[in-house]
Amino acid sequence: MTASITDAQRVKAVGAALLRRHHSIGESMARRISDEIPEYAAAGAEVLSDLESLAIETARLLSQMLAGEIAGDRDDLAVIRRGVARRVHQGIALEPFLHAYRIAQSEYWDACSRVALVEGLPGDAALALGSRLHEAMDTITAHAAEGYLREEMRVSRRSGRATRDLVEQLIAGHGAEIGRRPKAAPGLDLDSQLLVAVVRVEAGGGSVDERLESFRAALEQSVLIGRAGRLLALRQGELVVILPGQDWRGPARAALEAARSGSAGPLGVDFRIGLGGPGAGAESVARTYRDALLALSYASTDEPVLALSELGSLQSAVAGADLATRQVIASHAARFAALPEETQALIAETVRAFAAASLNVSAAASDLGLHPNTLRYRLERIADQTGHDPRTFAGLAELVCVLEGKRSWCEAAST
Repeated sequence: MTASITDAQRVKAVGAALLRRHHSIGESMARRISDEIPEYAAAGAEVLSDLESLAIETARLLSQMLAGEIAGDRDDLAVIRRGVARRVHQGIALEPFLHAYRIAQSEYWDACSRVALVEGLPGDAALALGSRLHEAMDTITAHAAEGYLREEMRVSRRSGRATRDLVEQLIAGHGAEIGRRPKAAPGLDLDSQLLVAVVRVEAGGGSVDERLESFRAALEQSVLIGRAGRLLALRQGELVVILPGQDWRGPARAALEAARSGSAGPLGVDFRIGLGGPGAGAESVARTYRDALLALSYASTDEPVLALSELGSLQSAVAGADLATRQVIASHAARFAALPEETQALIAETVRAFAAASLNVSAAASDLGLHPNTLRYRLERIADQTGHDPRTFAGLAELVCVLEGKRSWCEAAST
């Protein structure tokens, strides 16, 4: 008496039949992928040849899993992980890559259905075949996605390190030692006019690095500045952006402001952005970076994105003062500088509010939340403490110069 054939044996028989045809099935997979996905169609002969080879290998592995020849473990599918890693270097993005696997699976399903029809599989065996094939496809897709993402992360880390190193060199003033078109900045001509932006997190929930990474990701996707021809690097609690341009009007600034709005999120993160430049070539980046930091020090809730050129005349004059001028201002600030930090902070708040109110006691007191008589007393004390009477135009101008000098020069010294 002949033993009956089990469903498992029927599934294995279909797998064996598919294995004999895996080469032609793989070729069909590759043709459909190149016909239906523009990124593959435009990738060139070398990529298409590699696509066909991996498709044939995929068809072989699926057939062997159905035939029971392999279990489909990590060792069996290592060739898939290695093969898909090449897609990262070939410029195939994740979405078209995954789409290719969906098309390949569809083509293999069709081939499997044709064989099952020829073999005359009964209902239970067909269900078992479908279940086993679905499991095999899930396994291969998971290994393919893992291989792609691991390679993408490795390339990203390597690229990120190279970008940070390049930015550090530029900020440190070593622009003359860098070639015109470094590999870490494809498309960026370091002989051109360059702009520098510095982004920092002023307030808000979450990790500073995470928030800045969110900002960087938003800026990476911006069509306003494109994907090539700019440098984005996270360093020491800030995001540095270097890109070509003649000024900060137009798309570059719009991209930063859009990224700022889009990255704030539900935690209400307050991003502040200082803009410096333009500067001529790589050797200008160190100075332009310092200009961006100076502009950043003046950024506020009302003006979160600020270019150095947008500062007032007095602020710009103090920031750009030569050594002799700084020494004069420092001598006028001697008594102020000797005061405790808390006292200096209170004086700075009071003087700036009084200056913003154009020496109007009532308006300044309202802005500070004080009674006018309290403010009058404070102003008198400031005159005694600093030797400059803020109630006079000359005294107020001296104090504003002292405060602006402290802010800009301390910011410069910190870098």
